[in-house]
Amino acid sequence: MQGNAFLNNKKIHQNILPGVFMTAAVQMVNITDSIIAGNILGQDAIAAAGISMPVLLLIQIPAIILAMGGSSEAALFLEKHDKQKADRVFSASVVAAFIISLFIAILSPFLIEELAITLSGNAALAELTEPYIRVNFMGIPVLSMAIIFCYFINLSSKPHLGSIFLIIANMFNMVFDILFLKFFGMGMDGCAIATLAAYLAAMVVTVVYFMPGNHQFHLRRLDRKFFGYTSLVVKTGILKMDFTLMSVLKPVIINFVIVRFLGNSYMAVYSVCVGTMLIAGLCADSIARMVKNTTGISGRYNDYYDIYPSYKKKIKYSCIITAVLIILFLTAPQVITDLFGITEENMMALCNPALRIFACSFPFCLYNKLMIIYYQNILHTGLSAIIMLMQEFLLAVPLVLAGMFLFGFTGICIMTVVSEAVIALLVFFYGIWGQYNDRPGGWLDLYIFTRAADEKFMD
Repeated sequence: MQGNAFLNNKKIHQNILPGVFMTAAVQMVNITDSIIAGNILGQDAIAAAGISMPVLLLIQIPAIILAMGGSSEAALFLEKHDKQKADRVFSASVVAAFIISLFIAILSPFLIEELAITLSGNAALAELTEPYIRVNFMGIPVLSMAIIFCYFINLSSKPHLGSIFLIIANMFNMVFDILFLKFFGMGMDGCAIATLAAYLAAMVVTVVYFMPGNHQFHLRRLDRKFFGYTSLVVKTGILKMDFTLMSVLKPVIINFVIVRFLGNSYMAVYSVCVGTMLIAGLCADSIARMVKNTTGISGRYNDYYDIYPSYKKKIKYSCIITAVLIILFLTAPQVITDLFGITEENMMALCNPALRIFACSFPFCLYNKLMIIYYQNILHTGLSAIIMLMQEFLLAVPLVLAGMFLFGFTGICIMTVVSEAVIALLVFFYGIWGQYNDRPGGWLDLYIFTRAADEKFMD
C-alpha cells in the first residue's frame, strides 16, 4: 500500500506544475491586458477590458467545447489502441473549430458597434471597448486553433509542450502590449493585436510538435464520417463544460448593472477586484483540477485510498497559498492597486478597502472549489453542478445585485463574501448529514475521508 501512495504522490507532483503554469498562462493573458492598459491608458481602459472579458470568453466557447470533447474522445480511442479514429476525432475538432471561428470573424463587423454600446452603457467607455472586442472577434480563428492544439498536445506524450505554448504566449503578450501601447500609441487596438500576435508567435511550439516523430495525432482527410465525429465531440464537450456559460452570464449581468448605476470608476475598481480574485484563486484552482486528473480513475473504481492522500496534498498546498494571499491583500492592498496603475487618491480610497473585503472570501471560495472537484471525482456530478450553479449564478448574482442596490459598491464586495460563505456552509452541513447517515453506501454517504484511512486494502 505504501508503494501505491508513493506512486500517487509522485504523479501529483509531476502534473501539478505543468497544470498550474498552463491555467495561469491562459488567465494571465487576459489580466495582463488590464494591467498594462491601466498603467498606460488609464482607469477607463481597465473598465473596458473588464467588461469585454466575458464576451471574449463567450466566443471561445465553441473551441473549448470541441477541444474538451475531442481530447476526451481521442483519449478513449487511444486507450483502445484505435489510432485511426483518434486521428479522425482530432481532425474533426480542428476543422469544426476553424469553420465556426471563421464564421464568427466574418459576422463581427455587423455586431461589434452595437455590442460595444450595450456592454459599455456610455460613449466614453464604448470608444475603448469597441476596438478591443473588434480585433479579438476578427482574430478568433487564431485563438480557437491555439485552444484546440493545447488540449491535444497535453493529451500526447509531451504534455509540457502545451504549458510551454501558453507561457510563451503570455510572455510575448506582455512585451507586445508595452510595445504597441507605449511606443506605438495604438490604444486598445494594440492591446488586442498584442494578444493575437503573441499566440501566433507561440505557434512555433506546434511546429515543433508536428515535426516527424514528435506528434501523436495526424490530420486526416475529411470523409462522410466527419459530421458523425463532430457530433460525438460536441456532445462530450458540452457535458464537460463545467457551466462555463453561467460563468459568462454572471459577469455580464453584474458589469451591465455597475456601469449603468455606479459609473466607469466603480467598474474599473470592480475589474481590479475580479482580476486579483482570479489571480488569487489561480494556483489553488489549478492544483485542484490537476489532482482531479490524478484521482479520477481511482474514484471510478472506489479506490478511496488513492483519493485520500491526493486530497490531503491538495488541501495542504491550497491552504498555504490562500493564507499567504489573504495576508498580502489585508496588509498591502496598495501593491495590487499600483500594479494596475491606480494611483489617484480617490480611486485608491475605493480600491483598497474593496480588495480587503474581497480577500475575506478566499477561504470559502477555496473550500467550494475543493468540494466541486471532490464530488466530480467520486462521480456525484449532480452535487458538483449544484455548487457551481450557486457560485456562478443562482446565489451569487441575486445577492451581489441586492447588495449593490442596498449599500452601493460596498454592498457588492460584502455580498461576494456572503455568497461564498453561504454556499460553503450549505455544502459543509450537507456533507456532515451524509457522513452520519444511517444507510452506509447510500446516496448521502459522500464523505469518505475518515473511512478511507481505516480501510484495509490488498496491494
